[in-house]
Amino acid sequence: MPEILNTVTIGRRLYPPERVAWVYLTTPTHLRRLAEKYAFKTVGQTVGQAEGLFPNVMPLQATGGEFSDGVGEPHPIPQLIIEPNVVQCQIAGDTLTAIRFMDALERYFDELNPTAAKDVQPYKQTFQTIMVAKLSVPFEAMFSAPMLRFLSEYVGPQLNISEATARMRLQTLNWNVTYQMESSDYFLIPKLITIEPRVGSKLAENVYYTESPLDSDAHIRLLEQFEKEMTAQRTSFLSSPEDP
Repeated sequence: MPEILNTVTIGRRLYPPERVAWVYLTTPTHLRRLAEKYAFKTVGQTVGQAEGLFPNVMPLQATGGEFSDGVGEPHPIPQLIIEPNVVQCQIAGDTLTAIRFMDALERYFDELNPTAAKDVQPYKQTFQTIMVAKLSVPFEAMFSAPMLRFLSEYVGPQLNISEATARMRLQTLNWNVTYQMESSDYFLIPKLITIEPRVGSKLAENVYYTESPLDSDAHIRLLEQFEKEMTAQRTSFLSSPEDP
């Protein structure tokens, strides 16, 4: 079973026009209220080239905040980005934590603009899960025997120099996920699937940094299946006769 060491969820909601109380939200008074409400260290509109459906409007960005949902300690919020029709949060916790926070933001929007329709649902809601997990899978299990031989017997020796022995370590391993939409009403931003060694960890500890465009429950199931498949493959490889 994966040992989950840390979980961060990126939640994103795409809204119809006017659902985000943008005109009210960006006033100095309400920017201060937002900062106080969630203890953000910084709150303000970003500087640079505006993108998206509102090219003349710079997104609002807040960093270093926290959210209390009444369950345990407050959840850190490394980043919150708000546009006239988009809310994206990065929050420590599972998918349910992100949902609770974005729901709380919607109630805050209602306070700012009481005349806005309250029953308007987001056009789309997506999640990304980032988990640091300890798995019962050594990193070399992800590579075929020919690849491991190539790296250890051919590449490695050529990297050594007179005063030092070279060591290779897997650093990044990810797949880019894009979406072909049937509708042209909106598009989905490409996401990543990542399974790679956690930077700063010892290789022998088998600590992985993982990321996927899935909710946290589905992500855990993905890691469980990854362990199952890699363990089975390694067992099969170890029990097979040696190559001639």
